[in-house]
Amino acid sequence: MWAVALNALRRLTGRTWRLTPLFVVAGLLADTEGTPYELDGDLLRAKDILHACVVQTIWRLRCAVAMDDAEVPTQPVMAHHVLSLAKEIGLTLPD
Repeated sequence: MWAVALNALRRLTGRTWRLTPLFVVAGLLADTEGTPYELDGDLLRAKDILHACVVQTIWRLRCAVAMDDAEVPTQPVMAHHVLSLAKEIGLTLPD
């Protein structure tokens, strides 16, 4: 799931990002060497949107499993939800 957000950020920035606990918890990015990295402007907004969409997707789909006895979603289903929600909020991602 987090790979979807990091891949989308790679498409926006041209950089490869590392999945770290700080990204999951606080949305703080690190490059592949683990060096903290800050974005500004539209890229900061995109990063915040993608982070929020992953958290929201996890919440929605996992709660549906726990509360409504829904099937456990597959990774492609979760990825689709993340990107659809980001698009709904107004984030445009390059192909």
